[in-house]
Amino acid sequence: YGRMVDVTYVLVLFAYAGMTVCGYLMFGDKAEEEVTVNLGKTLISHVIVWIVLSNPVCKYPLDMAPIAFGIESFFQITFKIPYSTWLFTVVSLLIRTLLVFVSLLAVLAIPSFAVMVALLGSLGSFTISVTFPCACYLKLFWTDLSLTVKVVNIVLVVLGVLGAAV
Repeated sequence: YGRMVDVTYVLVLFAYAGMTVCGYLMFGDKAEEEVTVNLGKTLISHVIVWIVLSNPVCKYPLDMAPIAFGIESFFQITFKIPYSTWLFTVVSLLIRTLLVFVSLLAVLAIPSFAVMVALLGSLGSFTISVTFPCACYLKLFWTDLSLTVKVVNIVLVVLGVLGAAV
């Protein structure tokens, strides 16, 4: 397990470093912050931009699906609505439409919503990539680990929690 994690981190490091070098070699100091701006005005660049734009459009329903399923299950159990009826379909459509409008209202009502979402994304990403693996490793192999490995992982968990909070 430990060797697999090490190899994975090294492979990801080389993949990111390779992409960084390729980007710099392609665009040099003229690289823009927005990757798609560097692509120019060719047909392939327009296709790439549309693919990039389709990502959030496809991701939003996937992100909202568990929330919608939970609310639908609550209504189905509470009001004893059979799953394969027109009433359940109408309730499902109303719930999903309401979720979209609530999301829209949150975006409009909360100042700097993008900053808040970026902060939450960073929190989740940091927790998943640093804190969670170390905590699971400690939980799974506590009795087999040396004191040094335990201390290092505990420190990483604490740093992960602090890094996620900052």
